[in-house]
Amino acid sequence: MHNFLYVYSPNGPIATDADYLARYPGDAFIDVPGIDMYHEKPQKKDNWMENFGKTLDAVQAFAQRHHKVTTVPEAAGADEHSEGANGLDFHYSIVKGGLAGIVKSMGVNWGGYNAVSFYLKPDGKGQRFIIQMNSDGEDFEVNLTSLVKTTKPQRVVLPFSKFIGKNGGKFHPERLQHFAIYCNTVGDNAVDSHFYLDDIHAVKQ
Repeated sequence: MHNFLYVYSPNGPIATDADYLARYPGDAFIDVPGIDMYHEKPQKKDNWMENFGKTLDAVQAFAQRHHKVTTVPEAAGADEHSEGANGLDFHYSIVKGGLAGIVKSMGVNWGGYNAVSFYLKPDGKGQRFIIQMNSDGEDFEVNLTSLVKTTKPQRVVLPFSKFIGKNGGKFHPERLQHFAIYCNTVGDNAVDSHFYLDDIHAVKQ
């Protein structure tokens, strides 16, 4: 299969090269080494950020030795939120041409609804920000880059009709397979930042 970049991204934290390379198939098969790391039960002074920094340093050092760029495809924790106790901290670290994202498998029937709603606190960096849903194996996307040029918290409601299929197909909410968030770099500079999302659910307008 061609025209793909293959990312190797085991779960952190990573203490040694041996940990990181446990399932690494080899440089010939991997384009971008990365790391996934979640802050599932955040507490004060739990050293998660310190461990994340050390893990990222180790992965970046590995990538440099192997003449590759690196990424953080998935990193999240409980942080700012709309209501309740927890929200999604989408921490992305991307270089020129880089991509970071979070994909949640769904397998649900949203046939009784016609829109998706969520709380968003953007970072003001203006990177390319995509919301994606998949039905019947086809990805459908909405570009929300215009919303992330500010830091204003907001409730976002996206009608299903706004989602454009990559193959020109029709979105079937009754067969929703996954919900995803993606961020691509805009320009030449690396970006390390956060979005906050919460209360993602289907609604009927």
